[in-house]
Amino acid sequence: MQNLINLLTDLGTLRQEQIHPHQVAVKISRNRWSPVVCVTIDQFETPVGIQPRRANLAVPISDTYGFCESFLGHWVMCDEPLTLGTMRVPFCLHRRGLEYDVLVDQFAYFRQCAHDEAYGICIVQSSEKDSPSPGLVNLMAAFREWLDNPIELVTQELQTRQKEWEEHPCAWSLSRLGHLFEGLFCFDAAMDVYSQGRTRYKGKRMMFETLLTRCRRRSELWEHGKL
Repeated sequence: MQNLINLLTDLGTLRQEQIHPHQVAVKISRNRWSPVVCVTIDQFETPVGIQPRRANLAVPISDTYGFCESFLGHWVMCDEPLTLGTMRVPFCLHRRGLEYDVLVDQFAYFRQCAHDEAYGICIVQSSEKDSPSPGLVNLMAAFREWLDNPIELVTQELQTRQKEWEEHPCAWSLSRLGHLFEGLFCFDAAMDVYSQGRTRYKGKRMMFETLLTRCRRRSELWEHGKL
């Protein structure tokens, strides 16, 4: 169930303070219990250096919007990949690389809008403290901040997690390390990390096995230009 009063308030703020009102629209869902699929933002102006300079976005609205956050993160979808120079923006994945079987449980967008040429970025920072607060306005602010220097942000956290792993090794640090390598499209390094976790943490073997399987699939898609 979505809190539509909160959503309408957020839409009003977004239109008034951040984006021209004619650019923002709402896509209605076929589900009564989750009436809004997503908020669309046409011709969103990306920061300098990011291509394309204007992108058409869709922000999936979770089934519990306004009541609690989705544990699957905050998503922004675009109709073409975002790049910084010759490099893909980290974590910008074609829908083929997303875990749709999991996402459909919390987002009407992934149940009803499985576009062949959609790319998704999950806006989740390094910790719960750093993650964007609930709400469309906060999510778009975090998205803009992310696009200002995404490669440097991921590289910095990668260095932090590597040091953390060396000093205080734990399964979470290792899984996060692998996730960051995936975000930078360094799939061989990510698979090495997940393989290490599968061997070292036998109690979490299935978790690392799942991550390893996902990474192999993404690596194959990337190699064939389908990610």
